[in-house]
Amino acid sequence: MQRIAEYISAWRPRLSTAKTTCTVFHLNNRESSRKLAVTVHGTTMPYTQTPTFLGVTLDRQLTFRQHLEGLCGKVRARNCLLAGSTWGAHASVLQTSALGLVYSAAEYAAPAWCRSTHT
Repeated sequence: MQRIAEYISAWRPRLSTAKTTCTVFHLNNRESSRKLAVTVHGTTMPYTQTPTFLGVTLDRQLTFRQHLEGLCGKVRARNCLLAGSTWGAHASVLQTSALGLVYSAAEYAAPAWCRSTHT
């Protein structure tokens, strides 16, 4: 039984306090400005209004506005890279490049934010 307890404690995932933040998602405007004081292992977690989870920036009302503004800039820069190419690439090479550069960034986590009013 002791070996099982040692095995579980050795492989149990631990929360990284350096990478963890806390935030409040609330539709009530009075409660939305509340800042939480969450303490884990004696460390107080920093508060952020727009946390990033798996590359998607979240906001209080889950409108994904900040995420889509950043995504727009990223896609615009990649489109300019492809559109400004005068190095004589064939259409199939440009199509493959567009699929790899632009569509991969534009479609990442699309099911989460595709119904947003800021799309």
